[in-house]
Amino acid sequence: MNTTMDIALHKETDSFASHLIRPLAQDEYIVQYQLHLLLRHRPPGLLACGIRSRKSTCEVCWDISEVIELEQIIKTTQIERGKALAILARMVSILIDSDDRLLPAGQFVLDSKFIFLSRKTCAPDSLQLIFLPIRSGSKSFSRHPSEKIALLAQDMGLPSEIIVTISDLYTTGGLPALQSFFLVDKQEPDRQKDKNKKRVSGLRGLLGKAAATVGEKLAYGLKAAWTWLIDEKQSPPETSDNQTVLLAANPDDYRIALLSEGQPGTPAENEGLRAFLLTDEFVIGRDIKTCDLRLTQPGIGRQHARIVRRSGSFFITDLGSRNGTRLDDQRLLKNTEVLMPERCIVQFADQAFYFQVD
Repeated sequence: MNTTMDIALHKETDSFASHLIRPLAQDEYIVQYQLHLLLRHRPPGLLACGIRSRKSTCEVCWDISEVIELEQIIKTTQIERGKALAILARMVSILIDSDDRLLPAGQFVLDSKFIFLSRKTCAPDSLQLIFLPIRSGSKSFSRHPSEKIALLAQDMGLPSEIIVTISDLYTTGGLPALQSFFLVDKQEPDRQKDKNKKRVSGLRGLLGKAAATVGEKLAYGLKAAWTWLIDEKQSPPETSDNQTVLLAANPDDYRIALLSEGQPGTPAENEGLRAFLLTDEFVIGRDIKTCDLRLTQPGIGRQHARIVRRSGSFFITDLGSRNGTRLDDQRLLKNTEVLMPERCIVQFADQAFYFQVD
């Protein structure tokens, strides 16, 4: 499988700044919503990027004047085990957060030459990764970063048992399992040093649990009181053979869903394309006459997909599109109805949206 390194990144330095450059191949193109996110609402831990055109070639650029390569740190100093684990934990955390924002791990360059830390502190919290807002028509980027993470662990001198564990944990639990492992393993050598901190943390935890218990009891009491008031105010209607009774509508039948380019709850949600699903049948595609949400990006079918609402649940069907529909990165079978989770990522060809039921 081809990777993001098929076309090498190279460095350009002048009297003002240093930049890392990645030219686009002939069959590659910029993913607009990803570029928009990086320019307007860049997630923490990602190096700022820009676009330039040079000799009729589009290039992605990153300013690396204020950062230093992880590879250079590895060559000049011996990284302590705790710091190495903290770097890996921070990197995995960035990948998890970015994936929630429709920036897949397979589009990151996870190589010590292109992973950066602040020149001033070199602290793990200052870690900066490179994301390529690029897609290709003829190849796919690797979606399994565990091998690259294992190589980084090896470069930083971590023991072989940790390197073997990385692959096993990723297979069983993905990136969240790796994050938990790195954090726990990092704390192990410093257990005695952090004993007092843990005692304070444990006390806070107990206080938090106590507060949560009180909150749960209060919520339960309010719910019970509300139920009692409703029961007192409303009596069952008296019916007869000749009487028409109005039955209350089921609120679940009228639930609303949202499709948005930006992650719900962030400023990007309001700036990108959004669509509220208010009807029982909602069609997505290129045809302006028959589609409720019209998408004009390349690869979108005339009637690409349909989302229907039944009994408070939403179901999606790919309507035989050429470039497919994906639900949480799983391609759907054509003309096959699938139940949608209440929160997921749905992708029509290369156009991705957050889906959320209100």
